[in-house]
Amino acid sequence: TRIIVSNGVYEISKNIEMSQGVHVEGVTGNPNDIVFNLNSKNYRMNDPAAVLSSVKLTSGSATQGGAVWIGLLGGTLTNCIVENSRSTGYDGRAGGVYASGDFALVSHCIVSNCTTSSEGEYESYKAAGVQMDGGRIESSLVVGCYSTTQQSNFRKSVGGILVASGASAVNCTVVGCSGHRAGGIYSSGAVTNCAIVGCANMSESFPVPVDAWDGAAAGFVNCLTDTDDPINGTCFVTDLPETRIFRTKYGTSFFPATGSPLVDRGANWHGVEKATDLAGNPRKVGSRVDIGCYEGPPENTIFLIR
Repeated sequence: TRIIVSNGVYEISKNIEMSQGVHVEGVTGNPNDIVFNLNSKNYRMNDPAAVLSSVKLTSGSATQGGAVWIGLLGGTLTNCIVENSRSTGYDGRAGGVYASGDFALVSHCIVSNCTTSSEGEYESYKAAGVQMDGGRIESSLVVGCYSTTQQSNFRKSVGGILVASGASAVNCTVVGCSGHRAGGIYSSGAVTNCAIVGCANMSESFPVPVDAWDGAAAGFVNCLTDTDDPINGTCFVTDLPETRIFRTKYGTSFFPATGSPLVDRGANWHGVEKATDLAGNPRKVGSRVDIGCYEGPPENTIFLIR
């Protein structure tokens, strides 16, 4: 079943449950045209064929997945905006999107200004933006997400994206996020071609070395950070200001600037020639895919005619 949603703002009064293979899609393809005001509820998928696309979800609240929860049976969130949502409760996790199983896909999404406020004393990480306990997140932007959890050696919060063992993040950008223990990305899984910029660790007991990342260094491939601690030999660090790394294009920030250290430094992967970036443009323009959610300009070629 395919449901096409007309333009407008929809006031949601209870959790939306999708336990069958239903495809819900905004009519224009622009998520800004269709807004689900969740009013402290959330959107829940639990079927491998369930799809939610081309809508904006705002003001959600739940223990797991403040705006969107994807269950063990899976589901796909694509071309969506998730903003101003939060996780709550003693074991709250994922203020924006929570994926609990291997059949989850988060693709071409923007997650912004989401929070987690877990006060639990469990020895497990929790994310403010996106938590992938399984599945894959790709070509997505996580910006301005943060943890309000108070400092504790037991409270391990991640500002941007958590990638658990068996899960993966590919070509994502995490900017301006903060947490306790890890500001940008924590991973025990696989993280490829991701940019982590302007993120901060807020815990005094675990200072600067985990501003950008934490977890298993070997799982990061061709990622870029703006801190002094390189993740591993495949990854890059930069001391350039954010304005030299990113630019605004199509009215959207965080495209690679000309000459950015993001350009042509990612790892090519099977099928990249047919893939698109977050803006819907070809994923691979130069000889190699760029790092981050957007593909930037190719390196300039100058011909001298004598």
